[in-house]
Amino acid sequence: MTAKNLQPNQSSCLTITKLTRLSLLVGSVASALFISGCQTVSGSFPEKGQTVPATVIDSMPICSLDQTSPYVTLLNSTAELSAFYQDVLDAEDSQDLEDLPLVDFDNASVLLAGIGQKPSSGYQVNFLYSNMIIKNGNNIDMSITSVQPDAGDEVATVITSPCVLVETPKLVSIATVRLWDQNLDLLVTSTH
Repeated sequence: MTAKNLQPNQSSCLTITKLTRLSLLVGSVASALFISGCQTVSGSFPEKGQTVPATVIDSMPICSLDQTSPYVTLLNSTAELSAFYQDVLDAEDSQDLEDLPLVDFDNASVLLAGIGQKPSSGYQVNFLYSNMIIKNGNNIDMSITSVQPDAGDEVATVITSPCVLVETPKLVSIATVRLWDQNLDLLVTSTH
């Protein structure tokens, strides 16, 4: 499996910028476009705000076959988390829900992020950086990376919908949650 590992941080852009400046000295016009593209992309994800500590509590290959495109949801109660797992596990009684992650919702929240339907097994959603959730006022920005099977990998031909659940300190009065990919492209905005 291969993760798209463009890690959009300042050192990546600085390295790219240094390389592109060298190319500019040689006279490459295309390099100038690449420099401005890097600055535009890296500027999209908020550079200011409070970094929110986060821990991955679960990751699954099938989360919601109803969601065909990327999504992000803020869960703030045991009832919301249980409802999610009941839906995913198709659980009919509480015995199926005994091994769920324990979350103290008095002091914590859970962000659920998924990439929508995929045509086979082998896809995953990973939390992009440890602690890469930014709170800016009433807004939360979360970045993830998606992993897809390499060409030639043996995969099951089955619809999957990978997701990741990330626990954070309690998030209250949140208006929007934005989900970004590893290239710092905005995937989806969810209002709460």
